[in-house]
Amino acid sequence: MNKLILTSMIAIALSAGQANAFGLGDLGGIAKSAVGGAKADAAGKPSVSAGDLDSFLATAKEADGLITASTDTLFKTMVPQKDVAAHNAKVLEANNIADPAKRAEMLQQLVAEQMARLSKVDWDKQSRETPKLLSAEQKAAMNTAIYNFTLGTLKDKELLTQSKGLIGAVRSNPLLLMRAGELTDVSSSISNQLGTASSIVTGLPKMASAVGLGALPTSAGATAKK
Repeated sequence: MNKLILTSMIAIALSAGQANAFGLGDLGGIAKSAVGGAKADAAGKPSVSAGDLDSFLATAKEADGLITASTDTLFKTMVPQKDVAAHNAKVLEANNIADPAKRAEMLQQLVAEQMARLSKVDWDKQSRETPKLLSAEQKAAMNTAIYNFTLGTLKDKELLTQSKGLIGAVRSNPLLLMRAGELTDVSSSISNQLGTASSIVTGLPKMASAVGLGALPTSAGATAKK
């Protein structure tokens, strides 16, 4: 993502110690649902408004936030504590970087490292062993994380499909052409995140059952757990 976007849009999640993986800041509120791709004008050509673009980006931010927060919970539950401590030390170091863009870049890299580690977890084995070690509070946190990670992945899949038509429509609109790079960057981030998330989400149903979670979301429009 380019320097301008990182500088103007990043919001560091200090309470969780990490930033959203996309580096998306406040975009005027989270959209209730993802924009349904590009519409067509009277002549049948793709048409898109600034509101459509903002809605898409806001939904991307929401999906990213769900995956980032859930990744942190899953990582801290599934990974040995010495590795969690090492990760936390890196987060603390990153949060002390003065330059906002560099700080955001480092925090994004740390989220990517967490996801890469989770993608290598033997979920079948861990679903038999880990729940025995968890308190009721930890199981509740895992329930939320598994549900929201699955939901964030569903949103990413929908957004990636929509982005193809949206990018073309933005590039054909002179009033929005200057935002084409922004949209392309976010779409690329969605694709990269989804690549790793997809390898994680396939193992989550067994863990969900093991920690007593009911049905997982099947639609991107489902409501996230708090």
